[in-house]
Amino acid sequence: MLKKLGFLIVLIIALMGGLIFSPPASWITQILDLSTQKIFTFADTRGSVWNGSVIIAKPHGLEGQAVSILPGRFSWKLSPKLFLGLIEVEIHNPDVLKDSIIVKGRWNNYQLASSTIKIPSEKLKEIGAPFNTIDPSGELELSWTEIIIMFFDNSLPKIYGKMTLDLNNIATKLSPIKPLGHYRMEFDWNGDSGEMELKTKEGPLLLSGKGEIAPGRFQFMGQARAGREKKQLKNLMNLLGQWETIAGEEVISLKF
Repeated sequence: MLKKLGFLIVLIIALMGGLIFSPPASWITQILDLSTQKIFTFADTRGSVWNGSVIIAKPHGLEGQAVSILPGRFSWKLSPKLFLGLIEVEIHNPDVLKDSIIVKGRWNNYQLASSTIKIPSEKLKEIGAPFNTIDPSGELELSWTEIIIMFFDNSLPKIYGKMTLDLNNIATKLSPIKPLGHYRMEFDWNGDSGEMELKTKEGPLLLSGKGEIAPGRFQFMGQARAGREKKQLKNLMNLLGQWETIAGEEVISLKF
């Protein structure tokens, strides 16, 4: 009896120690779910708080299942510096990340070291106009310099820093010309709001404009132009907005 009691005590101590020193990864994803206010969620969590992996997904699909937003699994390694009140995490995902993302901070204040992430072309539609109209395909890369993210109770996280979204080899089934061009969207985040600018790096369809981003609101004003390929691009451009004459040139006015 004493041997059984002793074994039971050792087992309980081992289980408690495991929860303290190697808690399940779901603990940290539940905290993050609350911080992001379910704009996106973390699914199929594996491992522990120290070494785990997860899929980033939309909160619910048509059948109540989480739908993956980005390919592959995001794995992390959390430094023991946590016991000193410091958070240092290294995040990997070879399917979309060129380099690991290093996150450092203290509880509600984090810094993301510069990095680049590849985004599936179908996500272009979720950016909004004019991309949701032309349903494009292409190569997307989101890069950033150091980003600061601050979390507060009952509010969306505040983001500070600059991001660049490169959209290369953009094409659409609505146009016989492929590619339409190479574009760049630059974002300047200042807390809970931001500004963006769309530029054309190269291509027959010239897109430009500026926008403002705020919680629940997005405003964009720009123009679409075409050079020698104007006749071939006219049907596509008709879908983007209204024709206007500016300084003697016919252009499409982009207002969203």
